Amino acid sequence: MFPVQCPKGCGIGSDTSSSSSSGALLIGNEGDDSGNGNVVMIRRADLDMHLKMHCPEQEVDCLFVDQGCTKKLLRKDLKAHLSDEVVDHMQLMKRGYDEQLALMRTNFDSQMKTKDDRLKVIEKQVRDNETKV
Repeated sequence: MFPVQCPKGCGIGSDTSSSSSSGALLIGNEGDDSGNGNVVMIRRADLDMHLKMHCPEQEVDCLFVDQGCTKKLLRKDLKAHLSDEVVDHMQLMKRGYDEQLALMRTNFDSQMKTKDDRLKVIEKQVRDNETKV
C-alpha cells in the first residue's frame, strides 16, 4: 500500500480530523508530528476511482451532456449547476424528445409507404389473375 495525496488538491493528503467518503484512509494518530490529528491519504491503487467518482476538485461534464449541455465544471459545483440550470436542461431534454419523435415518425412513414407499395403490387397481381380466369 502506497498512500498518496490527491493531485487535484482536494484535501486528501492534508491533515484532517476525520476520514471522508472519498476512498481515503487514515494514517497516523492524534499524536502525530503535524499536531493536527490524522493525515488522510488515498491508496495509490484507489486514486483513479477517487478522481473519477469522488474528488470535488475534478473537472466533470454536466450530467446532461448526452442531452447537449456542454458545461464542464468542478464536481463540487455540479449540484449548484444542476439547480441553476433546470429550465435549460428541460429544454435540452425536450429538444431531444422532439428529435426522437420526428425520427420515429419518419421511420413509420417510410415503413407504411413500403407496405402500401407492396400492397399495390399484390392487388395488381390479384386483378391480373382475375382477368385471366
